[in-house]
Amino acid sequence: MSALPATYLPVPFSRMPPRALENLPIYLRNEDAYTLYASPQTPFTAGHRRRLEELHIRFVYVPETHIGQFHQQIEADLESIPFDDSLTPASKSEIIYDTCVELVNELLINPNLEEAQPRLQRVARTIVTQVLLDRYAFSNLFIATYHDAYTATHMVNVGAWMVPLALTLGVTDQNELATICLAGILHDIGKVFVPADLLITQSPLTDEDITDLRRHPQLGADFIRRHTNLDDRIARVALEHHERLDGSGYPRGLTGDDIDPITRLCAVVDSFDAMTAFRPYKSANNTAAETLAILRRETPLRFDRAAIDAWTEIVTETHPDLADDSPVSSVPQADGKRRFRRHRVRCPATVQLLRRRGDAWLPAASQAATAHNISQDGLALLAYDTIEAGDYVRVTLHGGPPLDRTLDAIAVRTRRYPDGLHDVGLKLVDLTTESRALSAEDILYVRNQ
Repeated sequence: MSALPATYLPVPFSRMPPRALENLPIYLRNEDAYTLYASPQTPFTAGHRRRLEELHIRFVYVPETHIGQFHQQIEADLESIPFDDSLTPASKSEIIYDTCVELVNELLINPNLEEAQPRLQRVARTIVTQVLLDRYAFSNLFIATYHDAYTATHMVNVGAWMVPLALTLGVTDQNELATICLAGILHDIGKVFVPADLLITQSPLTDEDITDLRRHPQLGADFIRRHTNLDDRIARVALEHHERLDGSGYPRGLTGDDIDPITRLCAVVDSFDAMTAFRPYKSANNTAAETLAILRRETPLRFDRAAIDAWTEIVTETHPDLADDSPVSSVPQADGKRRFRRHRVRCPATVQLLRRRGDAWLPAASQAATAHNISQDGLALLAYDTIEAGDYVRVTLHGGPPLDRTLDAIAVRTRRYPDGLHDVGLKLVDLTTESRALSAEDILYVRNQ
């Protein structure tokens, strides 16, 4: 499948504070062409936003040369995001989460912890603020993230989810919650010193591989202690997150109260996130319900009873469909919460890229993919060829009744992983309302607002 030129970053402007686009050149994409409509001297205004929405445009585009500036502007203003009334709760969580993932990715590529420390602390404080304002602030990202096994997103998942877990267990002090969050974010930092091939291999690990991999807790703790003045419990969590109450863990075989209380929280969320990791090439993938059952069976022998009970409460309260794994009998209806109810599936799919020519949609290249969840208004899938945010696609599901269907959608989220897979979030659309191509007059009107 052909990809958009790698010189532009699609930005979902309706889910972004206008100040994030200040002093940047902003482009519109019309078919495969890009047109400048806002220079750094022409601010992106509320009028621009309204007019683009009227034209059913969801993305503006930032040149690759300015992507660093774009991320810096978001990060610098991050602590104001939870209080920004122009953003929806879901948008706030997505901005905070994605900013944290970008920062951790940067840290894994360039492990300069002294430089990253104040930025990480800002992110942790912002996550805590968002959770205190909305206890389940990041539950709306649960479907989009819980299957992800890769280091950066896994680290952010664990850090973000440890905050509501600690809150459920009675921790209310904001500084303590920020320490817990940062401990989760940094728990796997030692993997930066593990050969990258071991982290993404699809082959069985040798004894030597396992030995190398099991060095990451000690390496991470040493790295944190050597390069920061952070609370020592953060280094302890990095060191102990694979320890188990019965002494069966590593690297030191600690038991019971010798394991830090924050580590006990991390062990639960870390295990849950890893065990539910979804990849189409795996022979089997644990569902959320299966994983909760496994963790409960191993409690209190290996896991902390209070932490397991609280985590089960969080998962079942925010996403009961994940916990009961009931079969999908139809496209789910809204459940009265902030989002449509989603169901986890494992469904082969064919994805066909659509290109707009005037008011017509023409099919382009197609590829095989695997859909892993579906709701009334969207679905998510894993694919090997690039699907960019802003691309329109036609997805045909091959899961047998009731999943056999063809859906038109726009990609609203995409992330590429080291093994070549792309995780794509799709919003269902009616192409008859999306089919109008931009005219020169449209672009001029938007530019002049």
